This record gives sequence, structure tokens and C-alpha cells, in this order.
Amino acid sequence: MSLLRLGVFAAATLLSGCAMLNQNRTADLSPELRDAFETELYCTGDAQCKLMWERAVYYVATTSRWSLQAQTNNLIETEGVPNNYYALGYSITREPMGEGRYRIETRAWCGLKRSQCRPHADEGVARAKFYIRTGKKAA
Repeated sequence: MSLLRLGVFAAATLLSGCAMLNQNRTADLSPELRDAFETELYCTGDAQCKLMWERAVYYVATTSRWSLQAQTNNLIETEGVPNNYYALGYSITREPMGEGRYRIETRAWCGLKRSQCRPHADEGVARAKFYIRTGKKAA
């Protein structure tokens, strides 16, 4: 097998493995959490963006074991998560898209592999996004 074919085979194998991981990591989520995880989060206008940002601050402050390290108009972030610790840390950013519209990006992680976090990092992201969008805690 030529090096080029070997490289293409390796890349295809890697990408298919990543696709399977992406499918499996949300398989255990409820339909509403899976939808929250997969849906981009946007706000438009001062009132909606202010409300959603306040919800994001509240969610992180009351859900994460870690204290807020940064809280600005465009960044909410917890302090660093120590290695080998299962509790989630969060980073939420608000990216200006123009004309009063913002994209809200949510990340969650712990000091272990994503699958070992409690809750799972993807579930943490889904729950945060659901709360930011609706103001309600997901079941």
C-alpha cells in the first residue's frame, strides 16, 4: 500500500471514529437535552441578550463547584479545574455577529477524560444551554 493510500486510510478511520464518538456521547441525553446540545445558541437585541447572559452567569455560579474566575460582557469562566477531578468547569463566550446579534458558545470540562466528568461534559453543556435559552432547569 502506498504512503498516500495509507495516509488516506488512516485519516478516514480517524474521522469515522470521531463521528461515532459524536453520535454516542449524546445518545444517553433526553431529547430536549440532545436538542439543546446540538442547537447553536444566539440572542438578538439588548433585552434578550442581557437576560440570556444573566442566566449564563447564574447557571455557572450555582452549578459549577469552581468559583467564577472571569465575568465580563463577553466571557464567563470558572477557575481552573485540577487534574484528576470530576467536577465540571465552564467557559461561556458571547461573540458579536453584528446588528445586535450574538452567538453564545458554551464549553464544559473536568480534570479527567470527558466521559469521566460528572455530569458528562456534553450533558453539562446541554443543561447550561437549555437553561440559558429557557430559564428552566432541564429534567
